This record gives sequence, C-alpha cells and structure tokens, in this order.
Amino acid sequence: MTPKRVDREEKQQRIVGAALEVFARRGFTAATIEEIARAAGLGKGTVYQYFASKDDLFFAVFRGFVGQLVREARGLAAGAAPSAAARLRTLLVGLMAIDEDTRRLFSLTFEFWAASASGAPALRARVASLFRDSYAELGVMVAETMRDGIARGEFDPAIDVGAITAVLIGSLDGLWLQAWFDPTINPARMAARFLDVVLRGLARPGAGGSEGER
Repeated sequence: MTPKRVDREEKQQRIVGAALEVFARRGFTAATIEEIARAAGLGKGTVYQYFASKDDLFFAVFRGFVGQLVREARGLAAGAAPSAAARLRTLLVGLMAIDEDTRRLFSLTFEFWAASASGAPALRARVASLFRDSYAELGVMVAETMRDGIARGEFDPAIDVGAITAVLIGSLDGLWLQAWFDPTINPARMAARFLDVVLRGLARPGAGGSEGER
C-alpha cells in the first residue's frame, strides 16, 4: 500500500470520526459540513473530496457504526461456550454491555432511526436497507444458535425459532431505548434476567438445566 493511499484512508476515517461526534452532539439536521471539517482539522473542500453530500457522510457514519456492532456480535457468537444456551446468553447479554462511550452515542442511534423514517428518500432507502441487513444477520446468529440447541437436545424442538428470534432482537432495541431515557438502567443485567426466563421456556421438556444457562 502506497503512502498516498494510506494518507487518503486516514483522512477519510478522520472525517467519519469527526462526523460521528458532530452528528451525535448536534443531530443530523443541525450539523454542518463546516463543523465536521473543523472537528476533523481539515478544510470544507477536503471533506467534499471524500463525500459528495452531508447525506453521504451521514450514511458512512451509520455504516461504520452498524458494522462495528455486527463485528462485535460475530465475535460473541463465535466464542467458546459449553452449550447453545450459554452461547445465546453470551451473544445477547454481550450486546447489551453498554459502556460510557456507547451510552454517549445513544442519540446517534435515534438519528439513524429518524433518517430511516423521515430523511430524504435516497438516504431513507439506504439507511433502511442497512438496518434490515444488520437485523437479518443478527437474526441468523440467534436462530442458528437455537437450532443448534434443538439438535443438541437442549431446546424443545416444538419452539418457533423465527418468532422467538424476532422477539429477542426486538427486546434488545427496547432495552436500549429504556436505557437512553433512564441512565440508571443496566441493560446487560436486565437482559441476563430476561434470558433466565426465556431459556427455561426454550428447554426441552425433561431436560436438566446446564451450568451455561445460569
């Protein structure tokens, strides 16, 4: 890789990082390219060399944000665990382990949701598509773990994997929303307690609980 290519990628990442901070602090509508350029330590013209519009830059921030969450989910899902139940717990509770940096970006998540519903048509379509793809990928991880649990004899083969997957993922969004409005809420702890109940319901009748479920 040539120094010129490295410099270009470094500048692009610097712009995206600055935009993330500005969008989180000011919101998409109020944020300006001038502010983002100042935060990145670059000229406004340089920003436009990399991104044709504020919409394009916003989508780049969103894609990076979602990509990071998906990578974290993949890592959690791939971790070693003694049972399917333990892997499911690791994945879902791990995604709810919110640190202060993540909590600081909660407002940015709402900006993404708003853009998927009321942004310019082109941006709305791009954001909605990426949301669908990320939810689908997370859903595959959850569903595959449950199916593995059925194959292992841990989970009841009569469970509706698709329905339970949808409800579990929806619960994650709900916990994030509550944590945004009430900083005293600990999403990881709540998710763990919720999964205590869910995993008991998923268990194959007559199967003893495993250490990984607790």
